[in-house]
Amino acid sequence: MIHAADEVLDEWIRVGAFVLVMLVVVVVAYSIHARHADSAARAAEPWRQSNDWSGTTVTSIVPMPQPVIAAFEVDPPSPEGRKTMFAFCLSPKTIVDRRGLCKGWTASIDSVKANVSGWEVEITIAAKTGVCYSDARTHETWQVSHFGRPRCIACKGSGQAMLAMCD
Repeated sequence: MIHAADEVLDEWIRVGAFVLVMLVVVVVAYSIHARHADSAARAAEPWRQSNDWSGTTVTSIVPMPQPVIAAFEVDPPSPEGRKTMFAFCLSPKTIVDRRGLCKGWTASIDSVKANVSGWEVEITIAAKTGVCYSDARTHETWQVSHFGRPRCIACKGSGQAMLAMCD
């Protein structure tokens, strides 16, 4: 009788070990996939390779959970609408004055609403161009998961897509 109980226990240990190994494999595979997707998105944004690139500066007057702050401080890949709106300052070929190159983003958090999937975040993005000014903005809606993964679900531009003034 004791021998049979040992066999059952051994079988449960093997099953538990197998489940644990499979869980680790799934987590590692997901992590590699997410990292690869972020790397591919960043490769599509060559301006990020500049030594002058400062990433995203986050400001807010509304309270934000830490995962929302962290999601934007890591400078997530830009949605297509933002790339289109700010094309005038993202490439040295498109501007007259090199001082107008985009050096990062300013993200003003307008609202944060909790939902089942995490938080829906409304933000306004402006380009940091150093000494040049533009009134171009994008108004974006992002879904940030409970784990801090941001995903843009809407992006609309406003203002003039050009540098208005350089000192």
